[in-house]
Amino acid sequence: MLAAEMFDLVLATSTTSTLVPLMVDSGASQHIIDRADLLINVRKAAKPMTFQTVGSQQTSDRIGDVTGFLSSGGPVIFKDVVNLPGAGVNLLSEELLRERGWVKVIGNDDSAHLQHKDDPAMRMPLIKRGRTRWLLLRVDLPSSSPAEASVLAPAQKVKDHPLSS
Repeated sequence: MLAAEMFDLVLATSTTSTLVPLMVDSGASQHIIDRADLLINVRKAAKPMTFQTVGSQQTSDRIGDVTGFLSSGGPVIFKDVVNLPGAGVNLLSEELLRERGWVKVIGNDDSAHLQHKDDPAMRMPLIKRGRTRWLLLRVDLPSSSPAEASVLAPAQKVKDHPLSS
């Protein structure tokens, strides 16, 4: 899985939340996530959608919303996210982001973030890996029994990793 290989530092941030890597993709037509447990308001799409992924073609008719948190701690909701188990990568469609008021801002130093056009305080930093920009979105995990929650190890600082600074 590409996302897992690129972000081996993505660990549970607590027993109730995790960081989810989302590639900001200028060619994607839909937001896609491979984990059904991160979706809320899950529903059946009007018609099945087919996607070409690396090495295969997949179809899904499940959509939902993903709720995460901005750097400031405020909530952000990505609507109508397609659940595509086994996709190998989570995608944010740059076109859908633009339609919904988000702009990708790239600074002179090549740093980047997503910022909402109506509220500049609503921003999410992006990480550049190669030619790709990624959002590490903090997402609350679904509530589970205390026994299940105790299985997750607390997050620990990652040393000497290019994304840990």
